[in-house]
Amino acid sequence: MATWNIQGKRLQEALQVAEDFQAGFHVLHLQEVSPEVEVADGGHSCMYVGADQVVLAKPHGCFRALATVVEEGFLPNGFKIKVGHSHVALFATNQCSGRKLLLVNIHLPHGSRPLEDLQNAVDSIISQCSSATDSGEEVYMFGDFNQCLIHGCGDRRLVLDGLLQRMGLHYYSGNSMGTRNPTGSRLDTLAINFAAFQTLVEIDPEDPHMTWGEEAYLWCCKQTLGVDHVLVQWDFLWNNHSRVARARMQQDGPRKRARNFAGRKQVHDLSSLAALVYEGHNSLMDGGLSDCLLYTSPSPRDLNPNLV
Repeated sequence: MATWNIQGKRLQEALQVAEDFQAGFHVLHLQEVSPEVEVADGGHSCMYVGADQVVLAKPHGCFRALATVVEEGFLPNGFKIKVGHSHVALFATNQCSGRKLLLVNIHLPHGSRPLEDLQNAVDSIISQCSSATDSGEEVYMFGDFNQCLIHGCGDRRLVLDGLLQRMGLHYYSGNSMGTRNPTGSRLDTLAINFAAFQTLVEIDPEDPHMTWGEEAYLWCCKQTLGVDHVLVQWDFLWNNHSRVARARMQQDGPRKRARNFAGRKQVHDLSSLAALVYEGHNSLMDGGLSDCLLYTSPSPRDLNPNLV
């Protein structure tokens, strides 16, 4: 998963930069998009960019569009779309875990706007999305929060805390490095609920910021596109317990799993896991990682050329 505020750039331009730097994702949330097609206020439009599905939306409270880019095949059964104040939500089924899934792309009002505007955005999100948490669905909310989730105080923080608590979003990165510049505030992040958290495998228990995922700031994308915000990306290992997920794993076989891990080795530092899977380590195949999928699939050119 990844998020990026592209500050008025075109969708195609941002996607090309992400591809050039091999930013792999199943779902990409973009904020402040200048869309190639007109989208009415409060409405949305669906399109394809290559084989990927794109939902363009113009929520109330956002002066530019939001775009949710879904990789081909990740949500094969489709999704339901809701557009509210400062967000667009996709309700679907997670093909990896077999559970219901909610993806929320947000761009909350910044600090110079009235507190009432932020409260309206929070009320809208809770109204449209809280039923997913209440029914035990996986919830992934990521985008431009315009507020650091780690530090902060005052009325705006109290309003944001109300959103996190009502939605059960108690899991997020503890890294406070700025997402416009390293010494600034962290505005762009991801928060998940317990239903999502319990499906993820602990990657690095020594990581002080995020043990259940690997986070990367892609400064190269920010510099190339010429925007203020960095592209933030998360890689997960998914613990598969459902019949749907196990059936998919059996169909894919160990060779495909090895390709997935080896491909990510070249993009992110999951080298120890990648090497073990590539070498066919029995303890991994038989004792746990056989029930795991690497969440972000690589493109073919990312893959190890020695694997066929």
